[in-house]
Amino acid sequence: MLRDIVKQRLVLSGFSQNELAELVGCTPAQISLYLSGKSSLNNELLEKILHQLDINLNVYSNRLDLAKRVAEEKIKNGIPPLNDYDG
Repeated sequence: MLRDIVKQRLVLSGFSQNELAELVGCTPAQISLYLSGKSSLNNELLEKILHQLDINLNVYSNRLDLAKRVAEEKIKNGIPPLNDYDG
């Protein structure tokens, strides 16, 4: 999930993978491997990337919690998922 957030924010930021790598002090290959899911990053480097891309994990965590609560309420009330609607 975090990897997907980083991918999305990288696109929105306008930075290339090479530019991001330079800004956070790693190689473009490290960024590429992380984004493709072939490697992980140490906490320090990941924090630098989150800071550079202005990603606040608390915001995303709160949104995820809200989505879970809404989904649970819909299930409880028998409301089908959106993909079950014909419209």
